[in-house]
Amino acid sequence: MALVDRYGNVVERYEYDAYGNCHVLEPNFADDPDGQSDYENPYFFQGKRLDLLDDGGLELMSWPYRDYSPYLGRWLQAEKLGMIPNDAGVKRLLVAFGVFVKANGRGQPV
Repeated sequence: MALVDRYGNVVERYEYDAYGNCHVLEPNFADDPDGQSDYENPYFFQGKRLDLLDDGGLELMSWPYRDYSPYLGRWLQAEKLGMIPNDAGVKRLLVAFGVFVKANGRGQPV
């Protein structure tokens, strides 16, 4: 991901690890010397705002219904439908939204 000026020139680049932690890079892909955005860009992973709280000691990204901590690599609130990671809950999700798969030909949920 990159931040560009009004002329389309890349002024800063961003790289993310598997947990959403941001690594700031120079326009030429070299590591940024201080690892901080030189442009105070608050928008990061998936276009979400990274809020720096407690003098930068606490980083949170806000989604509509819950907050994510890149430091912890996890959500801070439970998922609203009650699904947990690695849950084979696709069926539960479909049932929760009233979608039924006609696997047995009678329209009963599988």
